Amino acid sequence: MTLEAKIIRQGHWPKIQIVSVAYGFNQRLQDGKWVNTTSEPQRIESEILTFGKCFSNDEEAEKFMNTKHFKSLFKNLQKNWV
Repeated sequence: MTLEAKIIRQGHWPKIQIVSVAYGFNQRLQDGKWVNTTSEPQRIESEILTFGKCFSNDEEAEKFMNTKHFKSLFKNLQKNWV
C-alpha cells in the first residue's frame, strides 16, 4: 500500500487529494472458496485527505504540491500511515 497525491476536479475547481493505493483482485465466494473475478489486479484507492482549498487552476494546485509545507505533511503521512 502506498500513498499518492493527485489533483482532482469537483465541480469547477481543482483540489488536492491524498489517497492510499493498493492493488488486488475482485473476488467472490463460490462453493466455499474465494475465486478471482478479474484476471489482472485492480487499482483500489481510499481517500485519506482532501484539501478543501479550491485552486483557480491545475498549475496553482501543482505549485502548492511542490511547497515545503505540503511535502513535509505528505512525508509525515507516508511515514506514519499503517
